[in-house]
Amino acid sequence: MKLYIIQNLNSHWKNNSSKNIITKLAHKFNLEIPQYKETGKPILNTGYISISHSNQFLVVIYSNQPIGIDCEIIRPIQQSLIDKLKLDKLNPILDWCKRESVIKLLDDKSYLLKKELNEYYFETVSFNPLLCIVLASNKAIPTIEIIHLDSELNFINLTQ
Repeated sequence: MKLYIIQNLNSHWKNNSSKNIITKLAHKFNLEIPQYKETGKPILNTGYISISHSNQFLVVIYSNQPIGIDCEIIRPIQQSLIDKLKLDKLNPILDWCKRESVIKLLDDKSYLLKKELNEYYFETVSFNPLLCIVLASNKAIPTIEIIHLDSELNFINLTQ
């Protein structure tokens, strides 16, 4: 399982900017280029892929098992949204990311309103203290190889 973290050092990612980057990523690392369902979910013939972005970070996970990913910049969430969605009051961003990662795993937006997600496996990726990254699967999640790139797909030293 490989997690590509692509950081746009100059600006934030825009909606729909991922398709172009995914194609470049696939060519650089000899990966399959996904097709997209009507819902926007990327699909592969030979495995699974999930994509998320927040501000300057775009994350892409390639896996041989079903997988969903979400990333969010850690920030305050309005109390009204926490109450409406019944998010965990102690860590609403983590709860939000778990739900979003299941939505991407299942391609089912109703999971944003579901509190109980006990039948899924979750893995948080500690990469940056300002970023919450959560993976969801219906199977135990194996070791994740993290590859950190800039927007031109050059390697970034993780110790920076």
